[in-house]
This record gives sequence, C-alpha cells and structure tokens, in this order.
Amino acid sequence: MPDEKAGVLEDLLFKDSAKNKSFVVKRMRKGVKKASLEYVVKETVECGEKNLSLVEIKLHTGRTHQIRVQFSSRKMPLCGDGKYGSKDNKCNVSLWSHKLCLKLFANTEESHFTSFPPKDAYPWNLFKYTGE
Repeated sequence: MPDEKAGVLEDLLFKDSAKNKSFVVKRMRKGVKKASLEYVVKETVECGEKNLSLVEIKLHTGRTHQIRVQFSSRKMPLCGDGKYGSKDNKCNVSLWSHKLCLKLFANTEESHFTSFPPKDAYPWNLFKYTGE
C-alpha cells in the first residue's frame, strides 16, 4: 500500500533485454529512460497478514513493465507478479487496463473504450470500488 493516497512516481528505468526485465537505476546512462506515472489509491483491504490496494494509474510515459517495476522498487509489487517480487501467486499479474482513449483521425473526437476486471475473480473480488 502506498504511503500517500495519491502521487506521482518518477524514476529512471533501464531495460535488460536479455532478462526481459526493467530496473530502477540512479543515474542516466546509455539505455536509461525517464518514467513517470500518477496514481490514486481507490480502496485498501486487509487480506491475511497484508493489505492490498486498488490503485488507479495514469501513465505519463510508456516504458517496458513500467507500472510493475516502479511499484516493486518501492516494496509494493503487484499481486501475482512473481517476476517483480510478489509472493502472492493465487492469480496472474493483477494489472488491468480499464480505459483507453484514442484519437483515430486528426480531425475527430477521441474514442473511449472501457473494460472492468471480473468481479468474482481474485483479487478483484476483494474490492467494493468498480469504477462503473
């Protein structure tokens, strides 16, 4: 669970193609890119000995595994994400793109597409907030 209910995460990320994994690094060098995202905690629930939070994220950049590595580097791996440190293997990586906005042509309005995770599947079934 993040310390703050909302915030911005900014990091320098290095992608190791051989391991298909990204890492937060401290300084700019070849292959390192800036990464930024905003988050808002929608709900937090107690689950056994740990707390799980439902977090809404808005990406400012689109780096490989960005959300996964930025949260994991702060000791908050995504539920089911063993690659980035989660010990909870009761599900696949709990990452859901619920809204996509596209401008299909230069002179048209944006098109919005939404989708929500299954309410009866773990860990989504632990939360009251659905966004609908």
